[in-house]
Amino acid sequence: LDAFVAGASYLWQDGSTSATFDVTASGSYDVDVTLGTCSASDAINVTVNPNPVVNLGPDAALCDGDQIVLNATTPGATYSWQDNSSGPTFTATTTGTYDVDVTVNGCTTNDAVSVIFNPMPVVDLGADLTICEGDSLQLDAFVAGASYLWQDGSTSATFDVTASGSYDVDVTLGTCSASDAINVTVNPNPVVNLGPDAALCDGDQIVLNATTPGATYSWQDNSSGPTFTATTTGTYDVDVTVNGCTTNDAVAVTFNPMPVVDLGADLTICEGDPLQLDVTSPGVSYLWQDGSTDATFDVTATGTYSVEVSLGSCSVSDAIDVTVNPAPVFDLGPDVTICPGAVATFNATVSGATYLWQDNTTTATLITD
Repeated sequence: LDAFVAGASYLWQDGSTSATFDVTASGSYDVDVTLGTCSASDAINVTVNPNPVVNLGPDAALCDGDQIVLNATTPGATYSWQDNSSGPTFTATTTGTYDVDVTVNGCTTNDAVSVIFNPMPVVDLGADLTICEGDSLQLDAFVAGASYLWQDGSTSATFDVTASGSYDVDVTLGTCSASDAINVTVNPNPVVNLGPDAALCDGDQIVLNATTPGATYSWQDNSSGPTFTATTTGTYDVDVTVNGCTTNDAVAVTFNPMPVVDLGADLTICEGDPLQLDVTSPGVSYLWQDGSTDATFDVTATGTYSVEVSLGSCSVSDAIDVTVNPAPVFDLGPDVTICPGAVATFNATVSGATYLWQDNTTTATLITD
């Protein structure tokens, strides 16, 4: 309050004597101003209204997609925000500085706050998956600068899947977090066993069996049955697929040549006649009916003779019936000397026999003269 008059003296209500008085509180203020012997007085009532209290809160960091309501509500106030809106609140959705003037009874207070909207991390583990046992699957949630928390508490950016289950991750970037989950089914591979490699003989066959419930099949020749009949030397393999999972198995099959043996037709020989059965062949082994192992067998008696000839794992047998007939027994008697005109009779009779004499006669007896 300024009561200045040149050359005057002053007396305020509180006894102070300056030409001015600083008002800090409501009240009645008066002054006597004396110039020489003359005085004048004046008084004023001053009301000091309080400034409104405004607090928009601390600066805030939020995530994209969030919002914050800034509240300046004060009884009896009017408001002016940075965009000239006049409501008691303001909803912030983008990064920026927000401020408000709050006026009550002509007194204005300003407050401001900085709001940052940080980007949300983007995480996508993909669609639910079905994989096969033994397949590799790595779930990748990498976001630059982020931290990670998987369902098992691990904190790497990636997770290796080895079993069926639900897998989820929380990805945090600053104060912002995003989650994703995926269901993974790990189907077992079918079990296929065509058996060990096989060695067979020409003319044989082997049925390779890959039968598996619910499976499809693809053999080396693109046939699609559950079994395959092998008749020639080679490698045979099959892909067996169940629920999208495939197992392969292969087997080597060798067909060895059969040895050749032929003892010939059944025979009838005479006692004392030589007969040697001969099955000699390169690289083979022999087993006769009596357990002997030579390539030949000498026949001396009536009987059935058989041999098994083996070449590697392949064997073949043959048999022959041999009849050894006994030589006929007869006796023409001792040497004979006769006189001219006499006869001599020689008798060779043997039951069932035929005869041939030196003169080509064929009777059982011969009479000479």
